Amino acid sequence: MEYPSGNDYVNAVQNCHVCVLDPLLKDGVPQKKATYGLSVFSGGYTRVFPVSVNQKKYALRCWTKSVENVEYRYQKIKQYLNNSALSCFVSFDYIAEGILVKGLKYPVLRMEWAEGPNLKTFIQDNLYASEKLEKAAHNFLQTVQLLHQHQIAHGDLQHENIIVQETSNDIHMVLIDYDSLYIPAFHHLKDEIAGKPSFQHPNRIKNEQHTYASDRIDYFSELVIYLTILAFAEQPSLWDQFDVNIAEDLIFTEKDFIAPDQSKIFHILNTLSPRIKSMADVLKNYCDQTDISGFLPLEIILQQSSEHTSGQPSPTINADTSIDHLITNIGHFSQNIPEKEKPAMPIVSEVNVDQLVQNVSKIRPAPKKEKNVPVKGIDQLIQNMKI
Repeated sequence: MEYPSGNDYVNAVQNCHVCVLDPLLKDGVPQKKATYGLSVFSGGYTRVFPVSVNQKKYALRCWTKSVENVEYRYQKIKQYLNNSALSCFVSFDYIAEGILVKGLKYPVLRMEWAEGPNLKTFIQDNLYASEKLEKAAHNFLQTVQLLHQHQIAHGDLQHENIIVQETSNDIHMVLIDYDSLYIPAFHHLKDEIAGKPSFQHPNRIKNEQHTYASDRIDYFSELVIYLTILAFAEQPSLWDQFDVNIAEDLIFTEKDFIAPDQSKIFHILNTLSPRIKSMADVLKNYCDQTDISGFLPLEIILQQSSEHTSGQPSPTINADTSIDHLITNIGHFSQNIPEKEKPAMPIVSEVNVDQLVQNVSKIRPAPKKEKNVPVKGIDQLIQNMKI
């Protein structure tokens, strides 16, 4: 299907009562700019219009490019997210004939509006509030851990798709734009929308092998984002040094991932604290690899450093939440990376062997039932479990 242009959608939404066919939004009021015209947000595949109905705000998403199996995708996503009930997503409805443009009907997505600044604006507003940035990084870690536990990947993690909501004593992150979202039902679908190049591995952007989507497609970008937040918390001067205020990206660009040895930001990160340097080394190692399916989730990478997220508790891999996911990824990682390229294996702490035995099938009883057994490495954990 060929979709209208952004300007065509603007003209249609200006006549909301006539051209917007969604029964809820057709009586709404599109938000206007402070100067002139409609407020509209442009993405790679959509134009998004804020529309208010009875003092409640919605996002009217209109596609300018074709998204493969879009109706099927959003039906499945809605069903899966409703069952998962994760607070990092907003509710939405797909309307097959939602807007009339030049006499033709096109689909739209009506989404609950997520209030708050995007991640880039939040960082700028709190550039010299290191504790707040540390807390934001920790919340981002918790958010991606939830995705991992439910075998979900966003597919386009970047600052514009992360809304930061603050309360008096907490920070919460909401993810928007689900065109590239992965859920288990999509294991047979190709990875069509690769995301923003300054947050993705170059091989995913090229996708020359037309690989299938999986719950691993965020592993690179989540490390980029977590590292970026903490880098600003530690050295806010990076904002001006890299002209982030006028850039489309944060501190990394696509060129940094293509040629990390020549990258200025990698060189700077290498001079910062051990936790920053450690994460930057992992990211640089990932840039040099060709098989992106072998990457590890953020929470496992962070087990390599005892200094991550100052003032926050260390993330724990435990039997109740993600041990199956852990074993799957470690096994896959070990098979796909040559021995000489393998990074030092991360440490998993506070693993409860009794819980492991109960939750993982076909595991022999532990030789000694002892709670909170510290395990020195993933390989040792898998060997002891005798899967």
